[in-house]
Amino acid sequence: MYGMTKKGVLTKCVYCDSNEHIKMDGFTAHKDTMRSAADVEADRVLINSPIYACHNQQCCGGVENPDSSDYLSKHTFRIYVKEVWEAYPQSVRDRYKAFLHTSITDGSNNQMFVTEEFCADVLSDRTLFSRLEVEYEEKHRRRKRRAMESYNEFVKLQFKNNSHGVLSDEFYSLWPKFGSERFDRDFSPPKEGKIKSVFKKGYGLIEHHLYRDLFNRLPGRIVKWDGTFQFAMKTNDDAESEEETKVLLILYGEFGHIISFAIATSENSTNYQRMQYFLRERCARVGGQEAVDAVKVGYSDVCCEELTNTLDHWHIKLWPGVTMAPRKDMFHAESLITRQTRGAAHELHSPFVQAIKATCLKFEQKSQLQIAEKYINDKKLNLIP
Repeated sequence: MYGMTKKGVLTKCVYCDSNEHIKMDGFTAHKDTMRSAADVEADRVLINSPIYACHNQQCCGGVENPDSSDYLSKHTFRIYVKEVWEAYPQSVRDRYKAFLHTSITDGSNNQMFVTEEFCADVLSDRTLFSRLEVEYEEKHRRRKRRAMESYNEFVKLQFKNNSHGVLSDEFYSLWPKFGSERFDRDFSPPKEGKIKSVFKKGYGLIEHHLYRDLFNRLPGRIVKWDGTFQFAMKTNDDAESEEETKVLLILYGEFGHIISFAIATSENSTNYQRMQYFLRERCARVGGQEAVDAVKVGYSDVCCEELTNTLDHWHIKLWPGVTMAPRKDMFHAESLITRQTRGAAHELHSPFVQAIKATCLKFEQKSQLQIAEKYINDKKLNLIP
């Protein structure tokens, strides 16, 4: 509706599924408190939504006067109400979903809307929600200070141009003091509890996509396996944690990507054999025999497991393309040798350090000089006057 002219199609009533008796009562901007969406850069994005009212007397029985305040309170609705939002065409929802991405209910303050960018920031490998709360709060304080300074400068300019040097009640009625509490109420960022709710809700929306991606990953030429006890230990005091939660076993692929994981009672070869058996079945299902044969090398922190005949290792029997027992990966191999030299006092410490430097650190002085000369001699850059 533009002025008194109706444009487009009015939203349907969520109760009687008709827009025949719909009237627009106003906008949420006319209200004292506006709904908002939590955002990363702007703290909160205010949502200006039309307020519709259904005047169909047959809509909900029991209300005799369709123009009574009681009737309108039951029949007014806004665009961001769940039932209204779902009634819009998909093209409309796609257009505005950035600021009406989802609603978070935490039981204390009903709903909170969040932008897609805010969800992405919360889901970005965050574990300490309290730290994220502090980051948002610091941003909010900086914006509040800038807003206060800008408003005060504006009021000073108005005083200079229009007040004739007199601070009257009329002037203060036009330009009151900066509403610090109102600013906090309208733009304060979410606290730790809300951030946790956003994380749980957001993760629930994408969890099945993550699992689908994980269970379609192929290892490539290398399978590496290792376990971490630290992660499992952090869950032991949780009431929902199983007693068998002792270690998290992880399989990695050629490029260091995680391709499978499992919670187990201990880190032993039997558990790893089971995991790699299922991995081999996945390779056959997703990539065929070619993906199975692609695996050529295994890496493990226990190496060949001290077998007398390393060719008897289960990893060789499991993967047809593997011809030798697992090797130690670079980290565990260096750690093993470093411990054996017992620090700088050991007679082999110095030659070992030099050998490691020669193997792992390759600094080509010539290439660095060539790069410097290229920039210095490039006349377009004018680096040297």
